[in-house]
Amino acid sequence: MAYQPRPVTTPKSAVGDIIARLERGERGNHLDVLIEVALFQPDEVTFDAVPNSAKTKVIYARRDGSFRTHWAPDWSLRPEKAIALLKDSLPTKDQDQ
Repeated sequence: MAYQPRPVTTPKSAVGDIIARLERGERGNHLDVLIEVALFQPDEVTFDAVPNSAKTKVIYARRDGSFRTHWAPDWSLRPEKAIALLKDSLPTKDQDQ
């Protein structure tokens, strides 16, 4: 079965949940993976990013048909930056309509 890319954006409710977890002081690799996937933006090489089945690493789907698995950056160690980027990733009211 061919790889089926997911929608590029993480739902607003999921981003809101990630922000709430960071604000409560939650830290760790599982949260870093969620943040990395939520912040992912396609580029000329990579078109998708999803968590692996254990939710411990990020799998990047590349346009050449290959996949690369990497540890997520330590987003939760910099919660203020992660929260700001996540909030910036949310659509504005104009984009919602």
